[in-house]
Amino acid sequence: KQEEKQLDSEDLAAQPPKLPSSMRDIQTFSEFLRLSPAIQEASMKMSADELTALCETAARLKFFDGELFEAVFVHIRCRIRWGQFDIHQVTAVAQHLVDLNATDPEVFRDMTQWLQHRVSTMSKAQRLQWLKLLAAVGNRNDEDDFEEKLRTQPLPGGVDISSSDD
Repeated sequence: KQEEKQLDSEDLAAQPPKLPSSMRDIQTFSEFLRLSPAIQEASMKMSADELTALCETAARLKFFDGELFEAVFVHIRCRIRWGQFDIHQVTAVAQHLVDLNATDPEVFRDMTQWLQHRVSTMSKAQRLQWLKLLAAVGNRNDEDDFEEKLRTQPLPGGVDISSSDD
């Protein structure tokens, strides 16, 4: 009996921890840390919404693990290129990464390239947020066209972006 109990506890320890149904359900830094290996493994199957939630939770808990995010960045980039993110999700991920001081140049390049063709559908608030994000990460030359479009393309509904009331 004693030997059986010992084997059961060893089996439990060897099993990866079960992830919550949403990354937003992770409440503590230690819980995130404990779940990191399972999150990294699951990240390749995560939807754009779950990857967004992962970045949101990491920023909320101020948690960054280079090995985890190296894998997560690959999946974010793929899903951006496949068109699985929407403007709100891309913007949220960018904001959370800036908040974590965990910006990846390739992720930001893919984000700005993807958004480049969608600037005309972005609200004034979204454009201003992206201008702040670009300033925070240190605008690189490949983002100059994107920044110019953010500043000059007409807003949806014909509102002039340069007539700022901020």
